Amino acid sequence: MTALDEIAWLFNLRGNDIEFNPVFIAYAIVTQEKITLYVSLNKLTEEVKKSLGEQVTYKPYEAVFDDVTQLSSQGKIWLDPAKSCCSL
Repeated sequence: MTALDEIAWLFNLRGNDIEFNPVFIAYAIVTQEKITLYVSLNKLTEEVKKSLGEQVTYKPYEAVFDDVTQLSSQGKIWLDPAKSCCSL
């Protein structure tokens, strides 16, 4: 997931990274096996992590690029180019 409002909705989280918008800078990868949230890790409190549960894995924001490359080499990725940045 690349749309910030969709990521905020999925995790039921709000942020203040963008003025006048309750979203935060992040990516998310959702597979049948796991959910990974790519975000600046210093923004996540232990309370937030606990509320999301053990099924969510957290990685640094920049790690998404390597993970997307790995997934795409396995032929297991759906990415909407109209909603994604060019670097992905």
